[in-house]
Parts: sequence; C-alpha cells; structure tokens
Amino acid sequence: MLIVSGPGTGKSYLFLDRIDYWFQNNPDVNVFVTSFVRKLVADSQNDINKDEKLTNEQKQRTTVSTLHKFARSIVEKNHGTSEWQFQPYFRIIGQVWKEVIWEDVLAHHSKLDRSIYTWENFEEQLHDNNFIESEGWQRLKQTYFKLCKFYNAVGFADLIIRARIALEENPQLNQDDFFIIDEYQDFNLAEEALILQLVKVSKGLLVVGDDDQVLYEKLKSGKAALIRNLYKNTDITNATLPFCSRSSYHITKCGAHFIAQHDDSERIEKIHLPLDTNQNTPKVQVIACATPATAVDYVKKFVSDNKSEIDERKSKLSVGEAEDAFLLILSPDREIKFFKSRRGDKARQELFQLISDYRTESRSFSEDYYKVLNYCLLSQYPQNNFILPISIPPVRLVDGNSRQRRTGKA
Repeated sequence: MLIVSGPGTGKSYLFLDRIDYWFQNNPDVNVFVTSFVRKLVADSQNDINKDEKLTNEQKQRTTVSTLHKFARSIVEKNHGTSEWQFQPYFRIIGQVWKEVIWEDVLAHHSKLDRSIYTWENFEEQLHDNNFIESEGWQRLKQTYFKLCKFYNAVGFADLIIRARIALEENPQLNQDDFFIIDEYQDFNLAEEALILQLVKVSKGLLVVGDDDQVLYEKLKSGKAALIRNLYKNTDITNATLPFCSRSSYHITKCGAHFIAQHDDSERIEKIHLPLDTNQNTPKVQVIACATPATAVDYVKKFVSDNKSEIDERKSKLSVGEAEDAFLLILSPDREIKFFKSRRGDKARQELFQLISDYRTESRSFSEDYYKVLNYCLLSQYPQNNFILPISIPPVRLVDGNSRQRRTGKA
C-alpha cells in the first residue's frame, strides 16, 4: 500500500495501527520501519515505545532505523561484498573526509582533467547507481573502491550500493517480514534499489510519502519521480490521508492554496483539508521585510505580543507534548545572507540575542574530543589506514605508485 499525504495528517498513528494489525494477524514476525531522516526515526521509535497496544516482545521485534544505519549493519555482517571485502568494524568516510579521499583518487590519475572528474559528478553517479562507461570514469571508480578497501572505510553514497549487493549475495541477512518505508520521496535511485531488494519477499509493505515535499534533490539526488512511478504501479494500492490535524483551519487552507499555485503537471493529485473547521482562528500573515532592521523589529514585536503563548509552547516542547516551534523565522536562503551584509550585521546579532532565551541546549562533540579519540584509536589499531591524528596533515602520493599511511608512517 502507498499512502500519499501531507504533514500533520496522522501518518504516525497509521504506522502504529498497521504494526498492531500485522502482529495481530501474524505472530512471531519482525517489522522494519525506515526513513532517511534521523529525527523521524527517533520520533517513530518513541511512538512505538509508548504504544500500549504492543507487547514488549512485539516492540522488540520492531526495528526502527535510518536506511544508512541499516545498510551499515548489512555490510558489516557480510564483511563487504565478494568483490570488495572489508575487515570487521569498517569506518564511515564523513563529510570532511570525502573530498580528501577523492583527491587521493585523482592523484593516481594525474592526466585526467580535474574540472571534469569532480567528486560531485562521481557522487551523483553513486546516488543514481549509474556509472558513466568512459575509460576515465571507470578507472577512477576502480581506484576509489580500491582505496576504500585499503582504508577499510566507505562513503555514505557507496554504502547503499554495497548493502544492496550484500543482500543479493546473502538474502539471509534480511530477517524482517513486514516493512514501513517513510518519506519515500527523499530516497534516490540507489536507495530505491536497496529497498526493492529488501522487500523482495516481504509479507507486507506500507510506503508513505508526498511528491510535493522533495527536500534532498540537490544533496543526494532525491527524485519525486520515484514515488510518482510507484503511484502508477497497478500492483500497489493507493490511498491518502486528507485531513491535517496539526494546523488550524486557515493555515491548512492557505498551505493547500499555495501548493495549488505552484502546481506541477506530473504531481500526484491529493487533497489537503483542515480537520478543525473553526474559522475564528488567526489568519495567515505573509511578512515581507525590506531591511534586516525592519525584520528584527517585527520579530521583537511578535515575541513581545505572544510571550505567554511562546513560553507555553516551549514548555510543551520540552516534555514532548508538542513537536513544532511557535514561530519560524525564514529567509530566502538557509545561510541567512539577508542578515550578513555590513548593514545587517548589527541586526543579525540583535536577532540572535532576541531568540537566545528560546533556543534549546546544543550538545555536540568538540574538536578536542575527536583529537583524543583519533589518538586513542591509533594506539589501539595502528594497522588502521584511515586513522589520522588531526595534527598530522594528509600525506599524498610520493611517486605515483606508493603511498604513506595517514598516520605519517611509511
């Protein structure tokens, strides 16, 4: 079954009801729930843990995971693939390192034009699971996979491909019977191929998404065409959840109207209706500010006029009774360049000072943590070719054939 629905339409409740239905009719089965976004996975896991209809055993038989985390477990259990094997506990090539690794790849092929053979072009081929057949790209592909084996590390994009091949080689790695795939519109072609392999012999499949909400088209080649093709598949039952319970009457109607004005001829036709029919709620206001200072003045007045409501929402957010912020401060781009001009610098500082009382505590590992971690790992696993103390710069090829380890040792 494919459910096409917008935000706030009750997909989380649908998941719980479907899982409960599967367990009622199929004892001793395993259920797998996956999405691309970690927050959605965490929310789904929390909903399942609090669900009183499911027994503790059924909750233990329900796995909730991002697709990448699942892919890593499959590749780890299979020790890679038959062609590209890995040692136990392989590493993940993070965002900081992927460009460095690609530089290592290009260093083996110095005659190739770097302006053409870029990491962005290769990563797109990984996302699409479709590699250019030219000699140059094929040589780079082989070198990349050889270096990954040498480092005992994989990138996020090729991890998906390796997991799909591992499942093809060893279907027993798949221990689940029923599947829920959330936010299907955010997956790319390589991820879709993994999903299709995963659910090949499934007893039940529920796919949920909305082709109007593709968020990762540039980041990882997410494609609305995937869910649209699924919608046209006559072997799949299509359904929708039309009523939005998260937003008030006017917000829901305004959102539906906005989507209609930016219609795509290929989009899946769907209905957006407010569950709450009370028309006395505040109407939607679109605020266009010409200067950073006027934007800050508006936010300052809004916070002052709605302080009690904002504080109430903050309290509900802290205990999990609410999920969405009371106020969203948006700009035409995610980098807030509107506030980055010389004239806007003061306004930007004032804005962040204004909202500082409402920001949640941010916890993350510091650079010092990673320095200590790398040194500890280096002492424990000196044979690991991917460990590099931050104080030692990456070492490039010496003579085009030999290469020093990242530890700086020959």
